[in-house]
Amino acid sequence: MKIASLFILFVMLTTMSFGQSELTPPSSPESQGLLRSLNIKVNKGTGTAGVSIPLYTIAAAENVNIPIVLSYTCSGIKVQDLASWVGLGWNLSVGGKITRVIVDNDDLVNGYCRGSGILANNFSSWWGTTNLLRERVDHCTSKSSCTGCVTFDGEPDLYYYEIPGRTGMFTIDQDGKAWTIPYTPVNIVLDNDLNFTITDELGVKYIFNLKESTEVTRYSEVKHNSVNSITRSHISTWHLTKIKPLSGNEVSFDYLRGGEISYSNYNYYRKNNDPIIDKSIQYRSSPYYLQYITWGNGKLSFTSQAGGHELPNGRQLNEITIVSNLEYLKSIKFLYSYFQSTSGYKRLKLIEVDESNSTSKLMLGKFEYNTSRNLPARDSKDFDHWGYYNGKSNTTFFPTEGADRSPSFAHTTANILTRVYNNLGGYVDYEYENNKLINGSIVGGVRVKNIKRYDGAGNCLTTNYSYANGSGVIIYSNNDYTDNWNTGGKFCYLHDDKNTSVYYSTVTETLSNGSKIVSSYTDLMDGPDEPSMRHINRIESEGISNDAPTVFPNSSRFWRRGLLKEEIQYSSTRQEVKRVQYKYEFKKHVRKEIKGYYVHEYNMPTGALLSNLIVYSWLSEPIYVDSVRITGVDIPTTVTKYTYDPTYYLPVEEKVVYDRGDTYRVKTKYPFSFQAQGNLSGIVESNTLDALLQARVLAKPIERIKIKNDKVIEGKLLLYKLVSNDKNERLPVLAKSKTLASVPIDTTDFSMSGINSSKNFYHDNRYTLVDYYDHYDGRLNLTSFHKDQGSAESMIYGYNFSLPVAMVKNAVYHPRSTTRENQVFYTSFEDETSATILKTAKTGNKVYSQSYTINLSNFKPGSYILSYWKKSGEKWELVEQELTVASSTASHTINSSSYPIDEVRIMPRNAMMTTYTCIPGVGLTSEMDTNGNTMYYEYDVFGRLLRVLDDDRKVVKGYEYFIKPF
Repeated sequence: MKIASLFILFVMLTTMSFGQSELTPPSSPESQGLLRSLNIKVNKGTGTAGVSIPLYTIAAAENVNIPIVLSYTCSGIKVQDLASWVGLGWNLSVGGKITRVIVDNDDLVNGYCRGSGILANNFSSWWGTTNLLRERVDHCTSKSSCTGCVTFDGEPDLYYYEIPGRTGMFTIDQDGKAWTIPYTPVNIVLDNDLNFTITDELGVKYIFNLKESTEVTRYSEVKHNSVNSITRSHISTWHLTKIKPLSGNEVSFDYLRGGEISYSNYNYYRKNNDPIIDKSIQYRSSPYYLQYITWGNGKLSFTSQAGGHELPNGRQLNEITIVSNLEYLKSIKFLYSYFQSTSGYKRLKLIEVDESNSTSKLMLGKFEYNTSRNLPARDSKDFDHWGYYNGKSNTTFFPTEGADRSPSFAHTTANILTRVYNNLGGYVDYEYENNKLINGSIVGGVRVKNIKRYDGAGNCLTTNYSYANGSGVIIYSNNDYTDNWNTGGKFCYLHDDKNTSVYYSTVTETLSNGSKIVSSYTDLMDGPDEPSMRHINRIESEGISNDAPTVFPNSSRFWRRGLLKEEIQYSSTRQEVKRVQYKYEFKKHVRKEIKGYYVHEYNMPTGALLSNLIVYSWLSEPIYVDSVRITGVDIPTTVTKYTYDPTYYLPVEEKVVYDRGDTYRVKTKYPFSFQAQGNLSGIVESNTLDALLQARVLAKPIERIKIKNDKVIEGKLLLYKLVSNDKNERLPVLAKSKTLASVPIDTTDFSMSGINSSKNFYHDNRYTLVDYYDHYDGRLNLTSFHKDQGSAESMIYGYNFSLPVAMVKNAVYHPRSTTRENQVFYTSFEDETSATILKTAKTGNKVYSQSYTINLSNFKPGSYILSYWKKSGEKWELVEQELTVASSTASHTINSSSYPIDEVRIMPRNAMMTTYTCIPGVGLTSEMDTNGNTMYYEYDVFGRLLRVLDDDRKVVKGYEYFIKPF
C-alpha cells in the first residue's frame, strides 16, 4: 500500500501505553518467526510490482534496527541502466548514503543564489544594457571554459538520502539550511568540512563523512559542427560512516575504495528553435564499496571482487559474512551470470542468493528473467521516449532524421524478472502488460498484470490487477527534450521525481477466491505540477514583463501523487465488506519555498535577442492524512480527524466520531509542545524537556490523554531525568510515569501539562505515580524499576550490553552505584575473554576454570545467597552458600579448586532470578529459572529452531520444515 511506504504523519497510538512500563524478557524462540519470507509488493498507483528478500537485520540499539534487504522493481530495464554490485535491476539496501544531482553549477563551490552578493529575489538588478541577466544567472554549459564564467548559481542542487528504513529528498536554501521534500521531521546539517549529519525524530544521528567525487565530461556537438567539451569534478556521494543513538551503542561502516571506473551516457535533446544537439556524458570515479559493518557484538563483512561487473574495475558482491560474539554464524552468497547482447555487451545477472555455512546451504531466492530478447549495448540508438529498449533498428539519435521513439512491449520486457523461486519448493511468476493512457496510447515501461504463486505441490494462487478503462494518466503529454546539467541530463522530461511516468487512479486487485480490492489513488488531477514562470526582457529595452506561465519544465509536486484515496473490499459474492476513505491536505502547510532561476535565450525573427528568466520552485511540504472514514459490514462507521503540530507536524490530536454518537479523542504533548511557553532551561522538571529538544528527541510523548465525549477517561504522563552514559554524556532517560486517578474527569475541569508564568512545570494534581525508572547502565539500558508501593525488578544486560541476560525480582541492580545500592551480581561468562569454551557448559558455551573474584564494592551491606554451578567429572552440581557483605567488603573469591564453573549469582534470599544465554542474531539457547531448572534451545545451521530440551537435555519438542500446500 502506497500510504504505508511514505512518511505519513497520521499514525497515532490510540492505546494509552507509551514508554516502557516494565522490564521485558527476551522473546521465546518458539514465538519468533522461523522462516524468512519472500515479500511481494505492488504499488498499484503506478502498476509496479516489486520483490524484496530480507537477508538479515542488525538490532544494534533501541531505535536502531538496520534491515539488509535485497529488492527488485519490476518496471522494466532501460537501455542505459547500469547493473548495481548485486546485478541488473537489483538493489541491496544496507546502511545509507546521500547522492547529489548538480543543477546548473555546484552549490558547494559558490553557493546557490549567493554569487556577487545579489539576492535571488532582486529581479530589477538582473537586467540592463550590460546584460547582467546573462552574466549573473547563465548556464556554464554554454561556455567553452568554466573558469570565471559564472558569478551566480540560480538553481539549487538536489540531494537524495537513504538511512535505515527511510529514503527521501532534500535541497539546501541560500542560507545553507536543508529542507526535505516533502517535509519529514529529520534535521539535516552540512558542516564546514562538507560532511552531513541527519538526526531523526528520536535523536538518532546518522553521520556521512566519507565523500566520493565524480569527474563529469560533457561532449556537445552542434549538428555538422565541431565538438565542445566541459569537464567538472564534484562530490557526488556521501557514504554513511556511523550511526549514533543516544545510548552510545554506535554502528560503524567501513568501505573499500574500488579502482577507477569510466562510462558514458548517450543522449540528445532539442532546445526550442535551436539546432538539434547530440551529447554524451562521460563519468569517471573511484567508488567506495561497503566492506564492514560493526556494532556491539557483531560484524558483517562484505566480500566483493572486481572483474565480473560490466564496467572495468566495477565490483560485484559475492558474500556477506555474519559474525556474532566473535563467532562465525553464516554467510549470504550471491551467484551470477550475464545478460549477453548480440554486440557482445554483457550485463551482470543475479541468478541465486543462498544462505550457507561450512556444511549446508539454504536457497533464499532463485531468479529467472525474460531472455527471449536481450538488451542491446548501452550506446544503442534503439530506445523509446522513456529510455526503454524498442528494437527499432535506428541509425540516428534524432527523430527528425527518422529515429523511431515509440514503445515496443516485446522489447521493453527484455531481461525483466519473470520468476522467483523460494526455499520451500514454490515460486512466483510475474506477468506484465503495457502502460496505457486514457486515449489508448502506449507508454514506456510496464505494469503488472498477474502474479501467480505456486506452492511447489501444483497449487496456484493468482492475483490479477486491472486498471480503470485500462488506462492511466501520463506526467507530461509532449516529448519535450530539455537540457539540464544534472548527472547526464534527461533525454526526456517525461518522468516525475519518483521516476514515474504514469499514474493510475483506480486499480482492481482480484484474488483467486473471487474477492476484490478496489483502490483509488491521487493522480495529476489531485497533485498537478505547477507551471514555472517566465520573466521576459529584451536587452535593448530594460524592464520585466508580467509573469506568464511557460512551456518550460513545471515546478514538481510529485509527493502529492500516488497516495491512497479509497480502498473498497468486496467478498467473492461481490458484496461490499469494507470501505476506507482518506483525505489529504495540500498547500496549507508549506514549511519553505526554494526557488530556482535559469536563463533561456533565443533570437527573434527580427534578430533581437530575447532573454527569459525562468522561475520554478520546490516546496518543503508535509504529507499527512487529514481524515479517514471507515464503513463496512458489521463494523461501526467512523470518521477520524487528525490535527498536527504546526512546526514539526507530528500528530497532536486524533478525533474519532462513531455513527452511534460517541466521540473519542486522543491528545498528545511532546517535548517541543512546551517551547512556546518560554525557555525551558533552568526549570527543575523542564530541564530534561530542554535536554530532549537539544538531543532532538521530538517524537517521544510527554503526556497523552484519552477523552470520551466530554470526559477524560485515561491519562499518562512521563517525566524524565538526566543520566550519564559511559562516555560521560548527560542524556535524558525516563524517571517516572504517572496515570490519572479518579476518572472520568470533565474536560472543563482538566488541563494538560505546561509551563506556568514562574517557569515551573505543572500537571493536573490527579496524576498519581505508578512507575519509577530507578537505574540505568552505561549504555542507558534500564536496569532497575519498581511500581509505586511495589518491589524492585531488575534487568542485567550482556553480550556487550546489547541483550538481557537476567531478570530479577525483589532486588536492585545498580552496577554503577557509588553509594553501595547494588544487590545483584550475575555472570555466565559469555562476555569473559578469559573464560573457556565448553560445549557442555551449564548454559551458553563458556565456563570459568580458575578462581574467580567478584567485585562487591558497590554492594549494599546485608545477607545474600551466592550460588554457582560446578562441574565435577561429567556432572554439574549446584553450590549454594550464604554471603554477608559489610560496608567494608570489597570482593569475594570462589572456586579455589579451579573446577569449571558457570551461572554465578548473588542476590538477596527473597529475590528470584531467571537467566538467559543466546546466540546474538539467532535466538535464546538456554533459560534457567530461579530454581535452577533449565530449558535448552537448539537451532539448525540456518538459525531455525530445531529442538527444545529439558533440564536433563532430553528432547521435549522438535520441529521439521516442509512445504505447506495452499
